[in-house]
Amino acid sequence: MNVGLLYSRIRRDEKLLLTELRDRGHETTKLDVRDQRFGLTGAATPLDVDLLVDRCLATSRSLYATRFAAAYDVPVVNAAETARVCANKVETSLALANADVPTPTTEVAFTVESALTAVESFGYPCVLKPVIGSWGRLLAKIESRSAAEAIFEHKQR
Repeated sequence: MNVGLLYSRIRRDEKLLLTELRDRGHETTKLDVRDQRFGLTGAATPLDVDLLVDRCLATSRSLYATRFAAAYDVPVVNAAETARVCANKVETSLALANADVPTPTTEVAFTVESALTAVESFGYPCVLKPVIGSWGRLLAKIESRSAAEAIFEHKQR
């Protein structure tokens, strides 16, 4: 089987995956997502693989590339739907709760007022996370009501 590795950067984990796949007798094809082109009726750069393993760092590239691969009938690990859920903290929290996976107490708020009410109900300190984002970007540890108000005011701009 020819296993394609869709990547942004070959890090230690990707090297280990490639080695393990080869050790198990599989051909491997490295596919740099930055070099790929996708058309609505087929790949402009052929995905000549039996299976595609998604290791992209950029969520948006991963989501689109895996959706195109699936549309071309190339099986993908991790599937586009999995990536979509994991890219959104609300979707992830709902999926984990539905699967009875223990998670920290979580609330979603749509206004500054309801967010402040949620923060007050949690008590201090608490953590604020944006729905979209990774690598800890825009994460905030809130120590007081005045800090919460300042953060929400800043995020509204």
